[in-house]
Amino acid sequence: MTATDFGWDLDVHNRNGATLHAWGQPPQAIAGQVRVTWPRAAVRIHTRDLPAATHHWVLLEDDTLPLPTAGPRPARDTTTGRTATPPPPLPMTPSQEQAVRLVFADLLLWPPSLPANPLQLKQAATRLGISEQGVCDRLGWAHGRALQLGLHQEVGLTTPEYLYFLVSTGYLAPPTTQSCRVLRPWLDED
Repeated sequence: MTATDFGWDLDVHNRNGATLHAWGQPPQAIAGQVRVTWPRAAVRIHTRDLPAATHHWVLLEDDTLPLPTAGPRPARDTTTGRTATPPPPLPMTPSQEQAVRLVFADLLLWPPSLPANPLQLKQAATRLGISEQGVCDRLGWAHGRALQLGLHQEVGLTTPEYLYFLVSTGYLAPPTTQSCRVLRPWLDED
């Protein structure tokens, strides 16, 4: 792993493979050379000989790398000045964002945790102190924003595809947690 001005260059040669967990994005299997441009990403190294509950993680953090900003992006290779770009959807309200962050809390943890599953709507309603329909309404508005931004299809309210889309378009910011870096004096010695 090499830090660069744009993120990290990874060269994964582990025979058992690895999984990239970019914050707020779906995990993806990686191998060979991979370029990562995301402020928080974790690489889970797969092992064969250790117990299944054992995981080796490499955490990559660089808060100077920006997530995309909210709103639609201009079309590439536009040849006419007649293309109308609609204004971006409004940001989520605090109650909508609270519902999204609660239902998908496991998927938004930093550092990542396994297993990471969405919360059931009934559980979210109990924790928020509102009805299940109230949770559905809040998530429905968030889902609608993802559709306005270009999500390719409607998905269930506890299906994380629209969460990943909202993060990738800048509608959810990463947590403002303290860096996970552990300083070791012997690493900083010259």
